[in-house]
Amino acid sequence: MGYFFDFNKDFNGFTVILPENDRITRTIGKLVHLGYPEFEREFVVYSDNQVMARNVLSPSFMRRILTFRRQLGQTVCLSFFKGKLYLGISIRKEFC
Repeated sequence: MGYFFDFNKDFNGFTVILPENDRITRTIGKLVHLGYPEFEREFVVYSDNQVMARNVLSPSFMRRILTFRRQLGQTVCLSFFKGKLYLGISIRKEFC
């Protein structure tokens, strides 16, 4: 299931946040180290703009992402592109 939201921050480039166990092998930017070990144990971040990634992913926002993922109990992926936040949630239920 996916959603997108206006993020109300102007930024250039893209940033992708994936579960730590879903590291990808193709190039989608460079790995971003954010200096937040608790977040980096659960997520991996790639970006083509390291400065933008660090500005968007403040410590308080990373805490909110961690809390959201833990409360939801599902896999969560996020990306930032052209002023929007895209949120993907893995749902393991049948809706029909």
